[in-house]
Amino acid sequence: MNIPIVKPLLDYHNNICYEIKKRNSERDNKKLHELEHVINHAESPKEIFEALTVKMVRGTRIETILRLMCLFSITQGGLKSDMFE
Repeated sequence: MNIPIVKPLLDYHNNICYEIKKRNSERDNKKLHELEHVINHAESPKEIFEALTVKMVRGTRIETILRLMCLFSITQGGLKSDMFE
């Protein structure tokens, strides 16, 4: 992973998280934080993608889904096409 390239992206992510945090309830924010933790530590990509799919089905705000998908993409070096089939 190229740190000089990834660092600004993570800074953007953190700034967006701060703004979103102000808008979310504490309970929702805790669940999102847990998923972010899983994503940041590059745990099972399949498990992460399934958790994101569940959030989509439950009607989580599109901004939240996109933010998590961006973080997932950054930490995985891109999104694999086989995940979308």
